[in-house]
Amino acid sequence: MIDTQSTPKPPGRPGLQRKDVAEAIDALVERGIRTPSLAQLRHLLGRGSNGTISRLRNEIQGERLLATRTPVEGSIESSVLPTLVSAMERLGEEAAKAADDQIDAMRSTFEAAQSKMTRERDEAVAAAHDIRIELTARADQVKDLRETIKALRAEISDERKRLERAETARRKFETQAHALSVDLKSMTEAHDRLDKALSDKSTALDQINATHDALQKTHTVLLAAQAEMEATVARQAEAGEQGRTLIQELRSAQVLLEKRVAAAEQNKATTEASATATIEALEMRLSDQQGVINSLIDKIGE
Repeated sequence: MIDTQSTPKPPGRPGLQRKDVAEAIDALVERGIRTPSLAQLRHLLGRGSNGTISRLRNEIQGERLLATRTPVEGSIESSVLPTLVSAMERLGEEAAKAADDQIDAMRSTFEAAQSKMTRERDEAVAAAHDIRIELTARADQVKDLRETIKALRAEISDERKRLERAETARRKFETQAHALSVDLKSMTEAHDRLDKALSDKSTALDQINATHDALQKTHTVLLAAQAEMEATVARQAEAGEQGRTLIQELRSAQVLLEKRVAAAEQNKATTEASATATIEALEMRLSDQQGVINSLIDKIGE
């Protein structure tokens, strides 16, 4: 708070002189103002109290009134005029003193009000400073909160993107799992068909082997019959044309039987080769499918 009592006052201007007020009155009269007021004189002079200006104005006007009028000796005017001038001077002094007292009272009131205003201003400045500090702190808090909110929004955005990627990956995995399930089902069905085909091939091979064994037995029986027949023919060479015809038929039957045996053996070899190749191809396909199935099972398990 500023101490108005201890503040040094600037050096005052020279005191107001009688001639200054007289010159101001003359200047205003020249402007057409026959009776200048205190406010007009104070404004023109720019200094002096209203009491001093009023006192000097009354004195100057009284003197000028006396100077312009010379009363007749012994008349009422000659006896009353000095008293009137003295009364006017006294009234002027009283008015000046009242004005000075009023000015002093107003100055005291003004100084008290100024001191109060200065104190309130200092208090307001201190309060404003405290408020500014608090507002700065609040602004820092708001800034921190905004930064925190911004960071949280960024984390939420990243988490949302991560969830979207996870959802996309889950849908892709479900699609792949469904496709793998369909492929696994198709491969299982193909595996079942291959097992059935392999079983059918094994059954056919068993049948071919049984037929071959039966043909070999028949061939053995025929060879034995042929040997017995030849022995019989040899013993009965003299049996004639019928015997030769029978031998010829037996030889034809032997040739036919040998052809059938050779065809059966060739068919057996071809069937065995085809069955072996088919079995090997089926085993390779089964091995490949088993590897694919194991890989699918591993992927689904992950």
